[in-house]
Amino acid sequence: MARKFIMLSSKLAEKFTDEERGAWYHIVENVDYDTYCYDVSEPEPHVGRVENIKGQAVTVKFAFDSERRKISGDMVRESRLNLCNQGESFSCRAKLSRDGRSVVSPTDVTPLPDTEPNVVFENV
Repeated sequence: MARKFIMLSSKLAEKFTDEERGAWYHIVENVDYDTYCYDVSEPEPHVGRVENIKGQAVTVKFAFDSERRKISGDMVRESRLNLCNQGESFSCRAKLSRDGRSVVSPTDVTPLPDTEPNVVFENV
């Protein structure tokens, strides 16, 4: 159904055949469009700072909301947070939760050089 939606959404509705129009109405009535958009959205760039490292758990604070978040287990290695030192800022790509209040699955973590001190966190 997702493939059909993508194919039809790229076509102007005025140019639908009767069969395509029927398929489109079926999709629109049966698919949660908000969920679809969230599921296919790409992670966005974010910056954060490693607040604490304790064993396999890393506490981070992201600049967009300044809340501390504990990340542990495989997520630390998969996100590459294990490359960061305590107190170090980093950039990453991450999706926000559906309500936009927390970070879900950070990826591509890259420590920021010391030449870029925690400018992002001056007002946090």
